[in-house]
Amino acid sequence: FENGSTTAYFEVKHGWTGLLVEPVSFLYEEGRLKHRNSISVQTCLSPLPRLAQMAFNVDTEGLEVYGKNKGVLMECLPLYSLLQAVGNPTVNYFSLDVEGGEFQILQTVPWDQVDIEVMSIETHFAGVRNKGSKEELVEFLASKGYVHIPNGHKEEAKFFLDGKWQYIQNDLFVQKKLVPDILSNCHTISDSYKDACERLLSLKNDSLQQFHSKVE
Repeated sequence: FENGSTTAYFEVKHGWTGLLVEPVSFLYEEGRLKHRNSISVQTCLSPLPRLAQMAFNVDTEGLEVYGKNKGVLMECLPLYSLLQAVGNPTVNYFSLDVEGGEFQILQTVPWDQVDIEVMSIETHFAGVRNKGSKEELVEFLASKGYVHIPNGHKEEAKFFLDGKWQYIQNDLFVQKKLVPDILSNCHTISDSYKDACERLLSLKNDSLQQFHSKVE
């Protein structure tokens, strides 16, 4: 809700509001004390296009989608159901960080019925804790009309995996139709996303032209 939040900046600096989802009960209760100007709900996002009872692993802070159901059983709601509950608005920025089940959650979304403009998606556990590689995730979202900016939302935090420390990876995905507007307003973007603008500018040449030819 506050520490490590990717949305608090937009709420404080630009008056945005939104929807906050937190499965861990004590983190949710602590978050409510921050008095965020957003709707919040204590639940988990379902990796299925329906309500699903899943085991939440406190150690990995993620769902046991294909595991042995070790953890606290929770009723998880589809992302689309939560969006419908708040009126299915245009989502200007969506941050998805569920420690490995991102691809499964994205696959539940009826993309022709939502309008999500920019997404920050944690990708370093793709294909590690659950099925679906990062490459498959990128290809899937490209088919839905998104431009991929690798590691577009940079963080300095690290995690320990396979015997070594690695940087957290958060990739940005931007609706193709928004690319020109974003490029023309790079000078107004916060420092956390300056690098993303530079990466998007680099895509403006060959890679972005290739993307256009595939989608159009």
